[in-house]
Amino acid sequence: MMTTDTQPADWKRLGLDGLAFFGRISASISHELKNFLAIFNEQAGILEDMALLAEKGGELRIERLKTLAGNMQAQVKRADVVLGHMNAFAHSVDTPEADVDAAGVAALVLALSRRLAACKGVALTISEPGVSLPVRTSPFFLQNLLFLLLWRAVEGADASKSVRVSVAPGQSAVLVRFGGMTRAAVSAPSDDRETGLLAMLGAELRRDPEGALILVLPEQPIASAWC
Repeated sequence: MMTTDTQPADWKRLGLDGLAFFGRISASISHELKNFLAIFNEQAGILEDMALLAEKGGELRIERLKTLAGNMQAQVKRADVVLGHMNAFAHSVDTPEADVDAAGVAALVLALSRRLAACKGVALTISEPGVSLPVRTSPFFLQNLLFLLLWRAVEGADASKSVRVSVAPGQSAVLVRFGGMTRAAVSAPSDDRETGLLAMLGAELRRDPEGALILVLPEQPIASAWC
């Protein structure tokens, strides 16, 4: 039997927790970007060594140059993807309420969380519906809630060490399922952050005893959830 969690939202607490969430994700992104810069610096050093060697009459290895150029281009593409995610995340605070694609938001949260999950030895995968699943909600606080549930799944991952997220349509709602969890992690009660965000977004959290949490997002928010 599935159970649910709800309680009135504490707006001050939601705001402070939201700032902490924004800081945590921003710090993780900055670490990724620093890693890219370190790689660029290393490869620039190799190029400099090759140039100095050539100045002294040494052989300029063209294939080695091509390899370095290819590696640097690949790193630029990876960095551009991270910056794209960062840009989308930053702009989620632009409007307090908007129509968004729930599947796209879930995919963004997974992308932002992969580095943090990898540090815990957990892989993240997502199964998207292939169609837009629009909901009217708070983009930023939806990301916050998705991250909290995802992180609960990461910390409570079963022996597979693989958290599997799926997004699917429901009855006047969108269902986001977090699978790959132990039963103990699934049955653990929600903390104040989760229950507050659930109330704010007019959402519902269900527990599947087979090892999953299911977030039920209404296509349209309950009016009282925004008051």
